Amino acid sequence: MSITNSPAQQMEYLNGLRGLAALVVVLHHFSVGFYPSLYTGVEKKAHILSYPIEVTISKTPLNVIFSGNFAVCIFFVLSGYVLTYKYFKIKDREILSSGVVRRYFRLGIPILFSMVLAYIFMKFNFFHNQEAALITKSDWWLATFWTFPPNFYVMLKEALWGVLLNKEYSTYNTILWTMNYEFLGSMLAFSLAGLFGNVRKRYWIYALLAILFFFDKTNYYYSAFVVGVMLGDMDNQESKPSLFSNKILNLFMLVGGLFLGSYPFELNVEGTIYQNMKLDVLQAPGAQYHILGAVFIMLALLNSKNLQAFFSKAPFIFLGRISFSLYLIHLIFICSFSSYIFIYFESIFKYNTAFALTFALSIPLLMAASWMVYRLVDANAVSASKFIYINLFGYSNKKEIGKSII
Repeated sequence: MSITNSPAQQMEYLNGLRGLAALVVVLHHFSVGFYPSLYTGVEKKAHILSYPIEVTISKTPLNVIFSGNFAVCIFFVLSGYVLTYKYFKIKDREILSSGVVRRYFRLGIPILFSMVLAYIFMKFNFFHNQEAALITKSDWWLATFWTFPPNFYVMLKEALWGVLLNKEYSTYNTILWTMNYEFLGSMLAFSLAGLFGNVRKRYWIYALLAILFFFDKTNYYYSAFVVGVMLGDMDNQESKPSLFSNKILNLFMLVGGLFLGSYPFELNVEGTIYQNMKLDVLQAPGAQYHILGAVFIMLALLNSKNLQAFFSKAPFIFLGRISFSLYLIHLIFICSFSSYIFIYFESIFKYNTAFALTFALSIPLLMAASWMVYRLVDANAVSASKFIYINLFGYSNKKEIGKSII
């Protein structure tokens, strides 16, 4: 199905897509925090009052630029694909057992760091999101973080097991609600590969599970992991479907994926171009359309040399490397540094100028901070997870185990 030259090159362009998705999440949280009408479509919360452009954008496909939930769905499809790809390539079950053991440490160490960081910021009153929200009109979102007294024991409990096992336990870094899906979805991916990876009719099993999860009232996000596993399996077969080599079809999947990814997550779609897409059979149309959009984008990428070359460019590779670190710390950064300097600038300049200056200063510093966290925490978490598996679980061969971008 895919057009690839080597596993290493493949990891590069997939990493590039992941990096762009992480940046979209950052843009999403800046928009919800400082221009909430872009998300809600409520005109009274707009800041460009002469022409409520925020409201207009919120109802059009342009909102795909900051569609954070769509980006999260891309993460999930990527995880299902990447975590099992090498197993389907060489059929070494050690890859799966290694992945299961290492996953907790791979995710848990950076999560612990981000929560300790948030705890320290709370103790020293570094957060200014509540004061900023009084100006930005994001009282329903930006003002709601870190409003409780810090408790080290509670923070530690959330970091060590709460976040990974229950999406409600992410009070010290609320964006970590996705880690519950990421961890359990990873276990699902490893299990599917191990149980059905050699079954002749396995694609029917994948398809059935993906459909069942997709239409489940609460577990629809897991369908993204199942499809990711199926794509990783198909991509390693000698006989691959030729259907997706059609350039016109790939363009349709790319454009269609972006359109589905732009479906408003919270906005009432009545009176918009999306109104006929609101179907009774969909329990959460925003999330479910985003999942479909993410699958379309993944298919387009796996089958387009041009897209692969695009996402293999240096800026995307850089974003891919720091993507997990960027994801973990960006809300802490927005609610501390960005909120603080925005309050200062807004006391001097008009609102939109104050935000432009805040954004222009925040992004380079956030990227630099994410790079530092990547080097000091994230990269070491990968090494530590390998060390733990090799030395504590009796792995006899110290060759690289299942290189992954996730």
